[in-house]
Amino acid sequence: MQPLDTAANRHTFTQPEGAPTRHAFTWAPDRVSFRSATVAGRTIADWCYSGPDVPCAGEERTRINLWLHGGKPPTDGAEVEIVLSEFTFTGL
Repeated sequence: MQPLDTAANRHTFTQPEGAPTRHAFTWAPDRVSFRSATVAGRTIADWCYSGPDVPCAGEERTRINLWLHGGKPPTDGAEVEIVLSEFTFTGL
């Protein structure tokens, strides 16, 4: 959630290596619920945010970022990528 410098707006988890995953969020006027799972359906992380920074209707923005952990490149020197096979937005 934004602003990112508000500690309560962040939730971190460890992504499993090498396995495809699915990530989803459900936005409602009073909360945003996030879920990450393996393609087989095993939950990796669930988080529900209901603080003061839930976006108002008309201010929604979806972004996907790939960050270097601690600003350091991968220790094996390999390239890293995110492959999106699908993105769906369903309006209320």
